[in-house]
Amino acid sequence: MSIFVALAKDGHLHAPSDYVHRGCRVVANPLGYAKNGEQEGFRPQLLIEI
Repeated sequence: MSIFVALAKDGHLHAPSDYVHRGCRVVANPLGYAKNGEQEGFRPQLLIEI
């Protein structure tokens, strides 16, 4: 059994996301701007183990 782990870092985001695409979990946890209401979905305790 082989295990393949891919890690990708992406750039500038404002909206939080957590979904699976083609078997790969995609997570974005940006703080965003308070004045634009972008901080609502931010999870300060989020920890992702790889």
